[in-house]
Amino acid sequence: MLLIAFAVFTASLACSCQAGEIEDTCPPDLVNTVREFLQVLDDVCYQFVNSSDSKVQFREAQKICEDNGGSLAMPKTEKINDFLVEKLLSYGIQEEAFIGLDDFKDENEFRWLVVIQRRSPEQLFCFVVGVKLLYLGAFFFQPFTFVFRWHDGEKLKQSNFYENFGKGKGIYRKKGFFNSDVFNDCVTLNPVTNAWQDLDCGRSYVRVWAGWKKERLYICQYLPQEE
Repeated sequence: MLLIAFAVFTASLACSCQAGEIEDTCPPDLVNTVREFLQVLDDVCYQFVNSSDSKVQFREAQKICEDNGGSLAMPKTEKINDFLVEKLLSYGIQEEAFIGLDDFKDENEFRWLVVIQRRSPEQLFCFVVGVKLLYLGAFFFQPFTFVFRWHDGEKLKQSNFYENFGKGKGIYRKKGFFNSDVFNDCVTLNPVTNAWQDLDCGRSYVRVWAGWKKERLYICQYLPQEE
């Protein structure tokens, strides 16, 4: 009887600790609306967008994460990657989801997105306004090409973890004309194969107009808020 009581107490304590972590780490607005899809690892909050109605393109996914004060998730270590895969599967997600990695600037040279620290509502307002002005400037100066602004992100470092990823070939790349190096720009995480995959995101307006756009689920990450 004492053993059962101890087990129940331990389980309830673990649940309360996890609840406390989510409350203390994740953006309040998300805690109030999508709490069941929030998870915390090492003081970083992750949001798993798992509704088929919520599939979007890579840039839109990043913008949604930014508007909430974060960015697309960046599994820079095997621990983080395994955590994301485990949680995706726990939500019943068996399809690929966008992560914060791309080779927009230099083809075949993958870079992580710039890490965004969570901001106060006032800071976030100024940040979003500034970002929209950047988009406006990009539209006028390069009207026929989508411009992705995070060009100073950290390059993907070569290590055993990365080299052995994606079916043993780094980032798995599809074959075929429309999956060539010219069109592949962003990366998804596939929870079933536990691999990263390069995806043809479509740079030009012509590709989007023609319907050659890829919409996927995505994972956001939110760092602790600045003091």
